[in-house]
Amino acid sequence: MLSGGNIDANAVQKALEPVIQASEARLRLDIVHGFQLVNQNIKSSVGALGTQLIEFLSGPTSTISFPNPPLYVHPKLLPTIAPFLLPGVPNPQWTCPQQALSVASVLHDEHVLSFMATALGKTLQVFAAPILKKEELFIFILPLVSLTRNMEDRVSSLPYSVGRWTKDLDPFGIQLVIIPAHEAGTRAFADWLLLPYVQQRLDRIFIDEVHHLITDKNFRECFARLGDLTLAGAKYTLMSATCPPRDVPEILHILGITELSMVREIWSSTTRTNIQYTVEQCTNDNLYATVQSKFNSIVLQPDERGLIYASTLKDCDELSQLLSAPKYYAPIDPKEKDKIQEEWFSGVYKWLICTTAYGEGIDYSKVRWVFNVRPQGKTSEVQQGGRAGRDGELSYSHTIFTTFPAHFRGLGLTDDPHGKAGLYAGYQMDTCYRFSFRLYDKETYPCAAIPGAALCGFCLEQVYLCILLLHLCC
Repeated sequence: MLSGGNIDANAVQKALEPVIQASEARLRLDIVHGFQLVNQNIKSSVGALGTQLIEFLSGPTSTISFPNPPLYVHPKLLPTIAPFLLPGVPNPQWTCPQQALSVASVLHDEHVLSFMATALGKTLQVFAAPILKKEELFIFILPLVSLTRNMEDRVSSLPYSVGRWTKDLDPFGIQLVIIPAHEAGTRAFADWLLLPYVQQRLDRIFIDEVHHLITDKNFRECFARLGDLTLAGAKYTLMSATCPPRDVPEILHILGITELSMVREIWSSTTRTNIQYTVEQCTNDNLYATVQSKFNSIVLQPDERGLIYASTLKDCDELSQLLSAPKYYAPIDPKEKDKIQEEWFSGVYKWLICTTAYGEGIDYSKVRWVFNVRPQGKTSEVQQGGRAGRDGELSYSHTIFTTFPAHFRGLGLTDDPHGKAGLYAGYQMDTCYRFSFRLYDKETYPCAAIPGAALCGFCLEQVYLCILLLHLCC
């Protein structure tokens, strides 16, 4: 069964047939398929060692740490905000310790880095702030117009005054102001913030998806004037699910935050325990057929949804036609996009073909499957996959790629704002796929070390291998 140091999967299958005749055909095929994949991993192990070295060099080698005293969370904090923000939820609980710390942090006079995985409820701190500080004014900046529209719908039922910023917005009585980033960078908004009554009440500026300061040049330019507010004493809460620790110093520099003792870090793991992460490679010619095959194999329940992310408009158009599913991307008329989204929410369509712009801030709880088709970087893959399983049920993030990303023109960290090195390493590494998220986390753990975590594709292969070996030994 060994030939030149390689495992002969066909011989193994033949040897197994008399042993597992009583087993179901499906199990037998899965075992053999898994063994073939393990064989492939063994043969490429030497190349994978180099990949891991590259990932190490491109990873968070300059992680900063800000010393802060422990942040106390009062036992009455959640009971205070829950009647207003979680009405009808029996026995409300924090989703994680980091959510509790983030909400508690708004009571303190310091800048906050609130970096938590998708679906853990980062936005609760924004909604809680006007409840905990009734006389103060808070600003919430979002990176995309679509996110701003979605947020306007979410805040309509809040028990205080919320306004979408315009240059004529009356600052008296307003408690939370929502504004997209491109407007936050205008002279008109800067002048509005300098109004005496606004300055008197301004407590904190929340910036969502702050990693765009690094990944998007236009987003960075929007904040050129916000450094003046830092000098005036405004405090920031910087929020993201995909901000590498290595990027934090540059973000603080852009915002003019120089007193690092006034910066508090709140981090959680980027991966989610209820998501199964899998990866599949195919040829360019076979890409659409591969997506279609996977698509046809999935049956969604009436209230479940699927998202297929494409990195180009061409892929979006082709997949939309092939799968008879609506497409959602920037060139479509805004009213048509609203209609498409509403039909997807209501179940007229269960699947939606979209681009990365739909990968942040979409909170439909029962997205069960996400396809990442040829993602351009680890950041977009993580953001897109994070749309899955927001109800806590087992869900799936399946990445389909054709070629390895060409991410190197040298090994400079600043040359890779989208995380292509992390994506490259994830495709090649012969270990748990959760390790490929280390670009965003200070500590990473394999599936089997995390209580209740769904096994990734690699870890599932190891289970199949163990089953195979048990059969061989019997």
